[in-house]
Amino acid sequence: MRNMGSVPDYRITPYPNPSRSQVHIRYNVPVAANVQVRVYDIVGRACRTLVTGRQRPGRYNLVWDQRDDRGRQLAAGVYFCRVEANGESRQRKMVVAR
Repeated sequence: MRNMGSVPDYRITPYPNPSRSQVHIRYNVPVAANVQVRVYDIVGRACRTLVTGRQRPGRYNLVWDQRDDRGRQLAAGVYFCRVEANGESRQRKMVVAR
């Protein structure tokens, strides 16, 4: 039985979606874990690492400026945001519009 104050299972929500500028990404970490949050392009190449490291249980919010790890603006198209932790992975599609 889950404690009413506990964090829901790993979950990720990008918004707005589609987006013309920046994307806000909400995600949950139900237990302390080494967490990675990355953005991938449509063919599965990692474009941007947003988080890598140990995080405590909780709800997190971050902003992706639609740039890659080198600071270059990415083209309009479909991308995926993936959260990986404790052997689990969740991902959501994001549409970048210009």
